[in-house]
Amino acid sequence: DRSIARRESRAGPGGAASIPATIASLPVTAIGSLAFYNKSSLTSVTIPGSVISIGLGAFSHCTSLTNIMI
Repeated sequence: DRSIARRESRAGPGGAASIPATIASLPVTAIGSLAFYNKSSLTSVTIPGSVISIGLGAFSHCTSLTNIMI
């Protein structure tokens, strides 16, 4: 039995984003393509160790992004 949890990016007006390790008790294993596209005020992202895939352009045009913590 394979279950998938999907959550759309809800990055607010700026600052830091922290991706949870689980959603509804399911592990977060991927960041989808264009997930944070054009979030120009995003400054940092924390990605849990459970993430094994980051989609194409997930952080494209995030011009203020200066720190990614894995």
